[in-house]
Amino acid sequence: ARTGMPAQARVADAFGTEHYLLVEPEDSADSFASGTVVLLVRQVGGSRFTAIANPNQALVDPPGH
Repeated sequence: ARTGMPAQARVADAFGTEHYLLVEPEDSADSFASGTVVLLVRQVGGSRFTAIANPNQALVDPPGH
């Protein structure tokens, strides 16, 4: 994903339901490769969000939670 070229991301909610949305980097100098774990920063419309690379693994729930 790059600024202006969002990519599909998969997010699981508190009930384990998966949702698909579009993400692009918050910082226009960044890009995300497939499989990058990101944190959603801001909703920019519908199912489109800006994100940053995950700075801390502790912020991600382990599988099954």
